Amino acid sequence: MHVGEDSLLADFFVWMVRQKDCPFWPFRRFGRIARFHTATPQQRQTKKPTQNLHNLKLVDTFFLQRSYIDCAIIVHGPNNEIYLFTSISPYTINVWIFVPGEGSKELDIKHLKKIEFQLTPDEEEYGEDKLKGNKKMMMKKKKKRVLSLLYAEECIFAGLDNGLIKIMHLPSSDSSTLYAHTDAIYSIVCIDGIIISSSINGEVKFWKYQESYLSFVTIKKIETKTKIFKMIEIISSKCASGNINSNANMEENKFGRTLWVCGDNITIINLLNLEIVNVVKCKYGSVVSVMQYEANVITAMSDGKILAFSLKGDNHFEMNTLPIFCMAGLTNHKNVPILIYGSTKALYTFSLPEFNPYGYLKDRESMTLKFNINDPDFILQLSGPYFIVLFSNAGNAKVWKWESKD
Repeated sequence: MHVGEDSLLADFFVWMVRQKDCPFWPFRRFGRIARFHTATPQQRQTKKPTQNLHNLKLVDTFFLQRSYIDCAIIVHGPNNEIYLFTSISPYTINVWIFVPGEGSKELDIKHLKKIEFQLTPDEEEYGEDKLKGNKKMMMKKKKKRVLSLLYAEECIFAGLDNGLIKIMHLPSSDSSTLYAHTDAIYSIVCIDGIIISSSINGEVKFWKYQESYLSFVTIKKIETKTKIFKMIEIISSKCASGNINSNANMEENKFGRTLWVCGDNITIINLLNLEIVNVVKCKYGSVVSVMQYEANVITAMSDGKILAFSLKGDNHFEMNTLPIFCMAGLTNHKNVPILIYGSTKALYTFSLPEFNPYGYLKDRESMTLKFNINDPDFILQLSGPYFIVLFSNAGNAKVWKWESKD
């Protein structure tokens, strides 16, 4: 592994946009915005640069592997260890650990182990009997990719491109297989000990471990019309605090704790009764990333839009961007929430929470990091002021940290 300075950072600049004579709303009051208005050319001409208040330092660049990185997650150990799991073809997971650096280096990363999933002949052919013609040929030509990862209950769950879920108990290295779906699995989450998997064919399954079977069994299956890439649990502040009035508006209560199933559409599922409560049509490609901020859900769209919705799925905000590959919600050294997204050979960061209805972020404490070669694919929080960005094509990663001006 080679660690070097950031020779790919072409330039580092700051810009800010301000709108004259237009009203602004705090992000936490999104619900008061009646509709989204498009900025006029005259309004767009009022953009002015201002001082950058995002102080980011590049800590190091880590060259991980030559192979394309299909998926990556951060796992925090019981003794404050920080692990990085990356998946590559064919059906392989590399496990890394962050360690203190030596000399002038703040931190380093070391390779711990490689997990290689070996499929039986039956597992190799799984799903092919339900496909016909060209689809079957495409199945055989798949690159044997791990498309989603989840760490829960000392196990790593790996969603494969053929619809299987491989499970490995890390302390013992015992592994098992779930015949979950018949198409690619891009998202797996765990909520209250229930494993939830979703397939690109629109199927969502809820799994519970049964001691009598020594395996996970399906307790619920939901068919959606969404080509699923992402899932996230969304919780209202009332539900999180336990302040739920049974006599309150039923419409509000059914959105108190939901599962957002996102792709070319957004399907919202009530987690109390596992019923679909809303379907939102996507107009700007597919959902690349999704996050919750207070009483709002922010989505990054593949065609170049950042959208914000109410918990019910009402669209309150749109901002034009370049095509987006990844997005995350981070917290800087001052505990200020930050929205960061990766676009064509660049990262963009904005301070939350305030937006305006003209399609621009109001609080433009912002910055742009540009790269000469590769597009960023994963943005992951590490610990404290540190976060990591992975570049799938290059097989490398860059670690940054927020720091004060002083």
